[in-house]
Amino acid sequence: MPPKRLTTEQIIRNRHEAEVLRSQGSVIERGFSRLARDG
Repeated sequence: MPPKRLTTEQIIRNRHEAEVLRSQGSVIERGFSRLARDG
């Protein structure tokens, strides 16, 4: 099977989702560090 070619729209969407996941992860990490410091 030939590899699927990503359309520009799919690439942009994937990049956006990666950015969202990264920002959510950093927010979660900050929350955990705050809990560890306060708890």
